Amino acid sequence: MNSLRHYVCCLAATIVTPLVGAQEHGKPVVYLDVRSGWNEIDREAEKRYRSNYDVVAIQRSSSDRFTPPRGLAKYGLNVLSLNGICVAGRVPVMFIIDSSGRPENPVALHESNAVLAAAAIDLISSRSYIPATLNNEPIATIAATGLTFSCDVKKTRP
Repeated sequence: MNSLRHYVCCLAATIVTPLVGAQEHGKPVVYLDVRSGWNEIDREAEKRYRSNYDVVAIQRSSSDRFTPPRGLAKYGLNVLSLNGICVAGRVPVMFIIDSSGRPENPVALHESNAVLAAAAIDLISSRSYIPATLNNEPIATIAATGLTFSCDVKKTRP
């Protein structure tokens, strides 16, 4: 469970502007939560999404009221069976939760197993979330979570 908490985070990159949800430089704005300081996942998020989005950091010094998105911690253990064979592993996934709670542009991070990566992206894409808010307005944010696939003998037996 502690490793899941390590991955369950909202990410966010530059001081918050008053234009919540606005476009800057012709790109949609997405927020990255770096209130607890920049980490490896934050840097990866900024790098992955900066070409298509204006990534705006929400920092500890910001006076704006920020509430992170909800619904990320509900995954638990997942069972993946292909032709009766269980596939197990852990997949960290990064994605954007738009201002209506829909996931966009999910990416599996550091995953060499394409089957698990595809299953994790499908699972993330099939859910809806409660979007983050800034000054009580829903905003798009970058989020990351880790999904664990486990072999449950009872569920995978033919």
